[in-house]
Amino acid sequence: MKYFLVFIRFLKKKILYQLPELIYVNYFLELNEKNINPSSDELFNSLNSFINTLNSLNIKHSISKGKLLGYKRNKNLIKGDIDIDIDIFSNQMIFEILNLVDMTVYRTMIYKGVYQNIVFFDKRNNCLIDLAIFNFDRDKYINVTPHGTFSLPKKLVFGINNKNGYYTYNEEYLNNWYGKDWENPRPYFKSWIEHYKEDCKYFNFSNFVIKKVNFIKK
Repeated sequence: MKYFLVFIRFLKKKILYQLPELIYVNYFLELNEKNINPSSDELFNSLNSFINTLNSLNIKHSISKGKLLGYKRNKNLIKGDIDIDIDIFSNQMIFEILNLVDMTVYRTMIYKGVYQNIVFFDKRNNCLIDLAIFNFDRDKYINVTPHGTFSLPKKLVFGINNKNGYYTYNEEYLNNWYGKDWENPRPYFKSWIEHYKEDCKYFNFSNFVIKKVNFIKK
């Protein structure tokens, strides 16, 4: 009987270890993203409004992904984008952000009870704010998505500085996110997942089980 119980415990651990991990994707607003088409001025208005909120709370942040690429390469936001990518580096002030920001929560992603992503809809400027929340783990800042994990070195986050009114990563971020030829515009015909798998050195691909929860009021 003793050996049987030991075997059962071993089997349970093995099964639990092999189970795919779960990420909750929660929707709070019925929104057709095809109808979102902000102008460059509207994108900047939304960006400035959200950043003012973060600054008022003294929250460390950086413009990221395609927004940082356009800002560094073209001195502008990429034409045709419907959202603004911003990273923050702690969950501690999430509820303060939710209370202060004058926007509607469209979607959240939660992994192991911790916010990983919040997307806001800015109705006045007809665009989205895509907020990625990185949390410190050992020597890196980690953000979990349904298709894998982004890991940023502590040194990169500590190197964020303010240039021309916006906090941004240095060029090391763009070199490792898009490749060393990031200054040369190129078309993308593959999905963002394939792009990250091939080009982004900060990305570790891993499919999570997605549990969608609908909080939309009919």
